[in-house]
Amino acid sequence: MDSKKWGAAMPTPKIADRQQACLELIGEESDLLFLDGYGAAIIGVAERDGLFLVVYDEHEILRILRKRDGMPRDDAEEFFDFNIAGAWMGEQTPIILRRIGR
Repeated sequence: MDSKKWGAAMPTPKIADRQQACLELIGEESDLLFLDGYGAAIIGVAERDGLFLVVYDEHEILRILRKRDGMPRDDAEEFFDFNIAGAWMGEQTPIILRRIGR
């Protein structure tokens, strides 16, 4: 069975390749909006009203803020809420996924 079919687990792309993987998934002519510096948190692409949106994992963004930027948990959560989750960048604003159980 071809591992690209039927939702089989695919290897996670390297951080540098995640944006490219999103573009290849929907076609490079698309105008996806990416969050600079959070490529490791990209988990896929979603479609809403004919627009493709990049999907980020909230937990991974918070991990990046804590590890890369050295923020304590409370500061990372406050920064995330105000500057990332609360930011409206137009109709192609990326989706932030909050996983159940986290």
